[in-house]
Amino acid sequence: MTENAPPPLRTLKLVVEYDGTNFAGWQRQDGQRTVQGCLEEAFRAMTDQSIIVRGAGRTDAGVHAEGQVASVEVASRIPTLGFLRGINTHVPPEIAVLEVTDMPAGWSARHDARGKIYRYRVWNHPVRSPRLARQSWHVYDPLDTHGMREAAARIVGEHDFRSFRSSDCDRLNTVRIMRRFDVRRDGALLSL
Repeated sequence: MTENAPPPLRTLKLVVEYDGTNFAGWQRQDGQRTVQGCLEEAFRAMTDQSIIVRGAGRTDAGVHAEGQVASVEVASRIPTLGFLRGINTHVPPEIAVLEVTDMPAGWSARHDARGKIYRYRVWNHPVRSPRLARQSWHVYDPLDTHGMREAAARIVGEHDFRSFRSSDCDRLNTVRIMRRFDVRRDGALLSL
């Protein structure tokens, strides 16, 4: 390989964590601060290329993520450790790229995803928790944890969620498999 040969096109897998409080969600939107937009700006700063970062899924405004997987195609010889360190210097403090891994050509975070895990937290107490305010929903009135567990058990399995989609959704398949739905209580904190 000569020095002047173009760098190879690589597919990278990113594992991302973020506090979504001050973001308009994952997906890039004109005039809005988004996680995808910040990651793409970081790649542009490192490679001087317009890169599209594709997430395995999207989050709404204010939603946090632990272990969000994304993929990106980039023509670069920068080692994965270099990308890990470099991207983290260019993203805001609410975002961290935890892992960067070379993947086979054609690998896609979205199309090769095998499942997703969602975690919801509820602070069930008459008084709000300043420490958990950004990561939980505050419910003042007592919740029936036993009843919630019974209801959750009915959702496990294969169901058509067509009636829950937005009116402009063009997805052909609305059938999903819910493999597990736990309701756990640790004092006033519920994890769903």
